[in-house]
Amino acid sequence: MAVVFAISSKLDPAAAVGLAVPFALIGQYSVTILFTVMSPLMSKADKYAEKADTKGIERINYLAMAALGGFFALVVVIGLIGGNAAGDKLSELSTQYAGIMNGLSAAGKMMRYVGFAILLRIMLSKDLWGVYFAGFALATIIGKIEGLGGSALLLIAFIGIAVAIYDFQTNVKMKSVTGNIGIGGDEEDGI
Repeated sequence: MAVVFAISSKLDPAAAVGLAVPFALIGQYSVTILFTVMSPLMSKADKYAEKADTKGIERINYLAMAALGGFFALVVVIGLIGGNAAGDKLSELSTQYAGIMNGLSAAGKMMRYVGFAILLRIMLSKDLWGVYFAGFALATIIGKIEGLGGSALLLIAFIGIAVAIYDFQTNVKMKSVTGNIGIGGDEEDGI
């Protein structure tokens, strides 16, 4: 929205970003509301998965994508048509309903922790808990240091990828070595 405002209204980029903030907040609130509404449908998706009903799972995913696309399309169309007036109205609504907006904002901030919990549940491995927590703590600490946020977090991701590749290669090597015991070339042959 900031780019649209900067080009169409010939605004200074900083002013355009300031005008686009209410639209970004409405977009964030829309995503949070959609995730909240879609949460109960995940148990339905689990039931479809138990029955191997891929069509049912596809319908739920297409419904979520269509709703999210609809929310974003609505925000963009309101911004294109209404521009400054819509931005002012959205700012006024966000102050008028500050309690609801604060709740949605808090829910939006919790999404990273919910995502981390989901990751732990899916990839639950007692051997790797320390690595998960160390990476999460390191990313949180470095994310809070001013000036290091984006670039340092990207470097942490690369370090995590390197550790994962090393761990994978080590495990594959150990499995191939232990899988060949007794086939020949063990200690009995003096090798």
